[in-house]
Amino acid sequence: MKRSSFKQIYIGILAGSIVILFLSMMVVYIHSQRELQESEVFKMETIGKQIDDSITASLGSLRGLRHIHYVDIKARDILLKDNEKETESSRFENQKYVDTILEHIITGNESIQRATIVNEYGNVYSTDSSVPQAYVDAVEERMGEWSLSVGRDREFYYGGLQNGQTAILTYLQPLYGYNNNKEMALLAVDLNYTNLKSVLSNLFSDEKNGTCLIYYNNKVLFRIGKRKLDQGQKWHLMKKSDGILSDNQQTEMITLDEENMILTVRQNIQTGWKIAMFTSEQDMFQDIEQKMLRNIFLLAVISFLAFVVSSYYTRSIAAPLEHFCAAIRNMGNGKLNRIEMQDRRMTREVMNVVDNYNEMADRMNEYLNRELIYGRNQRIIQSKMLKYQINPHFLYNTLNTIASMGELSDFPEIVTIAKNLSYIMQYNLRGSSFVSLASEIEMVKSYIEIQQIRFPDTFAVQYDIAEDVKELQIIKFILQPIVENIFQHGFSKKNQDNQILIRAYREEKRLFLVVRDNGRGIEKEKIREINAKLAEERKYTDEEDTGEHQSIGIYNVNRRIRIYYGKEYGVRIAENTAQGAEMILTLGAAVEGEEQNGAGISS
Repeated sequence: MKRSSFKQIYIGILAGSIVILFLSMMVVYIHSQRELQESEVFKMETIGKQIDDSITASLGSLRGLRHIHYVDIKARDILLKDNEKETESSRFENQKYVDTILEHIITGNESIQRATIVNEYGNVYSTDSSVPQAYVDAVEERMGEWSLSVGRDREFYYGGLQNGQTAILTYLQPLYGYNNNKEMALLAVDLNYTNLKSVLSNLFSDEKNGTCLIYYNNKVLFRIGKRKLDQGQKWHLMKKSDGILSDNQQTEMITLDEENMILTVRQNIQTGWKIAMFTSEQDMFQDIEQKMLRNIFLLAVISFLAFVVSSYYTRSIAAPLEHFCAAIRNMGNGKLNRIEMQDRRMTREVMNVVDNYNEMADRMNEYLNRELIYGRNQRIIQSKMLKYQINPHFLYNTLNTIASMGELSDFPEIVTIAKNLSYIMQYNLRGSSFVSLASEIEMVKSYIEIQQIRFPDTFAVQYDIAEDVKELQIIKFILQPIVENIFQHGFSKKNQDNQILIRAYREEKRLFLVVRDNGRGIEKEKIREINAKLAEERKYTDEEDTGEHQSIGIYNVNRRIRIYYGKEYGVRIAENTAQGAEMILTLGAAVEGEEQNGAGISS
């Protein structure tokens, strides 16, 4: 087989390095895309929350206006009657009272231009003393159209109810009495559309490539961003957004006119407005693609220069190295002889290679002489190490021997402890990560039998295991730490009536394991603190796992459950327990043979 020359190898290495560098750039590019996407999603979600909070803050007065007849009895009484039938002084007083309350509520809120209430008798109360009659007629018309049976409790009209003023967004909501469903009045609030859009646009100003839609009842109220959308595109985005909200999600990848988009959605609780923000992947990755092209061009220039320099350098060292290789080929077979070369053409690097080779040859000859001794010593060391390995079956056999000795000596407690401990060790060392619930319960019973010997006549255990859950497959070793926590922190040694209840039942696709005791209990504030930590998306430290109330590792059990089943599952402590404490474990209810996903058992 023809061998390559040093020059060929050098050039090959150079070419390979360039290929590796190019592939590395591609990996970095893909990784940067992923990081950029995650960053953009986080940014959009953050902006969405800011917009949501801004809407709530800007329209905070709406809450007071909607509840005026609930919080102010006098105002409610005025709205329930026909003010025109009152005396002149009463009419004036009633009018002034309600108008003043409305004015007080919206004072300082630049987003609200006018608040008006029209009751069923046509009495008008407003922050604007000169409300046009056409406006009042429009409000009365809407009040006549609406009814509770229809289910319309609020509406927004872009352009207002009068003269098509596009700078106005009118909010309507009926006001109902306490004891009936009859509308007592209709609240009409004119919002400053321009002011609101300016506030929201300022929050979205940094999002160069994105677009934001704020809509209600499939009607777009605000569009923020440079991208224009036709009616079909708006309808598609609103439909997708509603689907995301119904699935209790916030972000999803969608396709709009064959273009990949990132869509983030949330809903304002106060107004019911839905906030949908989207940006295209093409716009998102535009900058990074330009950087990638510049890097490729720069790589090409550097590669060319490297080729020129390497060609010159290889000529200065190729000839001496070939002479060196020829000297090596002339050596005796199997012998590591020193090489003596006196070639003026040798560079310093080649001379270093020759010197290093000669040094290596001297050391290798020494190693070869010691090889036999070294190998024999290695076998002796391995033999000694094997003697110190402990076979788990030795421990099982030892425990069984102890149990037999207990039987012969008539010590049943020794027999019980040894057999249960042996069973627990075998259970924990089994290869499978999943077991049936029945097997897990049996292991817990073995543990409890040991505790009953340690603390005789101090506690009782009750099992309430539904028949349809006994064969469900669960993560192994999740109940015993919870039960052990009771003996560590729950029971009082002075109490002779300690109770433990272990319950298991299934609701749809979820399995619930409940461990309850009647011990000292946990303070409500401490329960809230522990539950908050259990719900967090992070890995807990050893210090946290060894706290006052969590030394047995409920955080570890919770973490394993969330890893296998998902973040909606896990451990929590009930807050409404009258006495003692109640641990609730929520798992996916997969039976043997059901499909399991990559994160654990499917739910």
